[in-house]
Amino acid sequence: MELVEPAFLADVAQFAAGSGGVAASGCRGGRARRGGGPGVGAEAIEASRAAVRRVIGNYFPLDSVLDREVPAGLPSSGRTWLVDPLGGTLNFVLGLGLWSVSVAAVQGGEVVAGAVWVPPDVLHAAWAGGPALRGGSGIRPSAVSAPEDAIVSVAVPPGLSAAGAAAVSECVRRVGPRVRGVRVFCSVALELCCVASGKLDACVCPFPVPLGAAAAALVARQAGCGVLGFDGRPYRTGESQGLLTAATPVLAEALLGLLFGIRWEEEVPDPG
Repeated sequence: MELVEPAFLADVAQFAAGSGGVAASGCRGGRARRGGGPGVGAEAIEASRAAVRRVIGNYFPLDSVLDREVPAGLPSSGRTWLVDPLGGTLNFVLGLGLWSVSVAAVQGGEVVAGAVWVPPDVLHAAWAGGPALRGGSGIRPSAVSAPEDAIVSVAVPPGLSAAGAAAVSECVRRVGPRVRGVRVFCSVALELCCVASGKLDACVCPFPVPLGAAAAALVARQAGCGVLGFDGRPYRTGESQGLLTAATPVLAEALLGLLFGIRWEEEVPDPG
């Protein structure tokens, strides 16, 4: 396999994610309101998936694309694209603008480029050794260090069971009284991009993060955020069992202390 510059892979990821976002949006007929039921979500997922695959296939016809069930870890050889064709499906069905399309490139066993499209038509992108961008302009996280000043999101996976709800609730119970506010968007990639751009100060994911969120994790890291596992080590896509993204190291340390000991005891359902 010929290695490709991460910056070019990021360009392709942006084109693919944008195409997927436009295709999914078209399934609502331009409507930004509740309606259509689960069938609209399934239609949008397939439309986005096909659009993303078409773009990647045009540039790299021999590359693998993972956009359904994904393995436990990152591929160690070749080049593979990790895709979440519609993150936040229920939000999409309800007519809420809190959903995303994510595309990441894995090369040499590392996530080296990625893009996240969010409605109405905004692209976040990053690549190894480069900046983090939103709409083509550089972004940085906030400078918030004190928990009492922080707005923190707590991510919730699809198909939440009783055991999973207990872990999420415990995060809110511990963090809520110590921070300025807690938000739940139900779209991990969108939440991570909001931390990267300073709209949120931290995001807590108490579950094994789907590989489809790899692009957003890279955006947050390249923006300058702390992107850590719940063990305090640098977050590794497909390996870490939880994810904490924070605007500053001081805030990350404080939140890790609050979250110590919380474990997720089950696998995340397939978001598709």
